[in-house]
Amino acid sequence: MLSTALNQHPQVCMHGEILQPRQFNENRRDDNLEFQGIDYKNPGAMIHMLRSKLLSDPVEYVKQFGFYVGDYKCAGFKFKYEELSHKLFEQATRFVSSQPEIKIIHLTRDNLWHRFRSGYIAKHITKKYNSTTEQLDVDITNKHTIDVEMIKRSFEKSIKWQAQYTELFKHHDVLCVTYENMMREPVATFDLVTEHLQVDSYDWKPKTKKIKQVNDHDLIENMSQIIDKFSTWNVIKYLDD
Repeated sequence: MLSTALNQHPQVCMHGEILQPRQFNENRRDDNLEFQGIDYKNPGAMIHMLRSKLLSDPVEYVKQFGFYVGDYKCAGFKFKYEELSHKLFEQATRFVSSQPEIKIIHLTRDNLWHRFRSGYIAKHITKKYNSTTEQLDVDITNKHTIDVEMIKRSFEKSIKWQAQYTELFKHHDVLCVTYENMMREPVATFDLVTEHLQVDSYDWKPKTKKIKQVNDHDLIENMSQIIDKFSTWNVIKYLDD
């Protein structure tokens, strides 16, 4: 939601997830490198050049293309915890952390259950992480049983990563934003973002379509077991929604 909002701003060159582990796998790679401004329906040889640079030197890839400002006031890209922590991008993470002049917008989610749930639905049900053209349906005809230990590991990893990258970028100019605030107060939150980036205020409209809402108990066979497992965690307030 935040990246698509920034993508609409005329003074911001906002790329997507340009550091993609799948590009290193010949059987999984695709041509969507998520750079703003590229026609992915007819990308041509440019994609091959960009991918070649990513595979040979992720740091130079980030320097030359991820942070190239051109005629914009600022440029950047989406760098999720999963990629920040990936062994393929250790040097890129180290480079970004060594440049305190790089502004950071640290987007987190208070609701760890919804973070896990949305990722699970995207991977196992809709097969899409988001859509800007249609609202995604969630099939509840077949209930899912989810390993509670897998959920626990996901919660623990999220908590660890948030602390780890808060510490790593503590010398940067960091704006902390939560997904929940983006949903509750989108205009006020985006005004904080534009102020942080020192660009003009902008009247943006959400592009990403939320998936159709379904009750957790209708979707997940062992939802009661999951609630019992995390009854002593702070996340229980979200599981009881």
